[in-house]
Amino acid sequence: MNVGQYRRVRQVERRCGIWFRAVGGALGDFNCSVRRPGVTAEAAAAALARSTRAVERPMARGALVIALFSVPYFLVLIALNLLTIWLPTQWMPA
Repeated sequence: MNVGQYRRVRQVERRCGIWFRAVGGALGDFNCSVRRPGVTAEAAAAALARSTRAVERPMARGALVIALFSVPYFLVLIALNLLTIWLPTQWMPA
């Protein structure tokens, strides 16, 4: 888990009254949550639903950004390979 994810998790914990806990998984893999005293089960469920939806969006957004920035690079590589194949076949006067 990087610093940004850690801060986001702590912000959600402070705002919603829930403590996220990793149980036997990788760092950042939150398998359970513990309610603070005074937080109802409904409020905890709503907070968990909001936080899990928000985690999925940045991953999809990041994949889209990587794809958009990598397309021009791959187009240049394809053009370079095509020119490498095509140019030697052209007749050049001596």
